[in-house]
Amino acid sequence: MMINRQMNAIQLWMDSNLLVFNDLKTEVLVVSRGKRDVYKDLKLTMRNGTVKHQKSARMLGLQLTYNLRHDWFICQMPGNLIASLNQRMNVLSKLKKKCGPEQFKLLCYGLLFSKVSYGVQYWQQCTEVLKDKIRLVLNRCVRMATNTSLLQHRRTQTMYDELKFLTFDNVCKSQDLHLLWSIMWMGTPKSLAKKVNITGNELGGPMTRSRSSVYRPTLTRENQGVYTAKREAFISRSLRIYHDLVRNEGDLYQQIVNKAGDEKKRKKILKDFLLKKQSIRR
Repeated sequence: MMINRQMNAIQLWMDSNLLVFNDLKTEVLVVSRGKRDVYKDLKLTMRNGTVKHQKSARMLGLQLTYNLRHDWFICQMPGNLIASLNQRMNVLSKLKKKCGPEQFKLLCYGLLFSKVSYGVQYWQQCTEVLKDKIRLVLNRCVRMATNTSLLQHRRTQTMYDELKFLTFDNVCKSQDLHLLWSIMWMGTPKSLAKKVNITGNELGGPMTRSRSSVYRPTLTRENQGVYTAKREAFISRSLRIYHDLVRNEGDLYQQIVNKAGDEKKRKKILKDFLLKKQSIRR
């Protein structure tokens, strides 16, 4: 009853602004880790019919599930992420003979790595088993780009360095940091900016001795969380990476702050650093 009252209010607002709901794209998702039998009769009444709740819902190319897990999006649903990556690998194998090495390198990055980068801040909070499936596909991609077979027993990290590609783990780190910097420096969305202690009464928040710079948010119990789900979520995860960067790489941090308004140069500085770091680790 409560949901349908809210729906009527939304429908009234839509009518007054000459807008129409697309009932084919409207979905209802109940997020619950407990018993779902209590919601079996739940449905949303619309002018064109009714919408029943589902176990998953689409959101900008990603999938939200009732239990907040990501296995449905990564490896279970039709057209899941792994299937999509394998399909792109098949396309790459057919295009390899028709283009030069530099063009093929761009195709590999554009078709595979850009697909993995999309929404990774959200879905990387998955199990290591699922991450390994993605790593395997990316490893196959770099072997194809460097004409390396499994029989050559060549280290995968060497191939990443040769192509100047970031590994899956470094792609996750870079995407986390780029989104965090965007939230910190632009103050939007405010709901997340408040969690990183950037937005107080105005952009920048209060200045205290424990926080001498608006570019250095403090680690608190609220933004770190005490449960595994919160501790591994985007805000907590990205802030830990950020503070490690500030503490251990002060010069790099200053370079990035100096390029705060130039997103291209900022991304290049971070990518060069991560490439150098993964090369040293090898």
